[in-house]
Amino acid sequence: MREIEMREIEMREIEMRESEMRESEMRESEMSESEM
Repeated sequence: MREIEMREIEMREIEMRESEMRESEMRESEMSESEM
């Protein structure tokens, strides 16, 4: 594989992780709000 392809795959993986983190944070905030 070429370096460019590797970089693109890494970027996609990072984006996926970031989106998952945001989703989990949103869920946590919603849970805490509902408890209040």
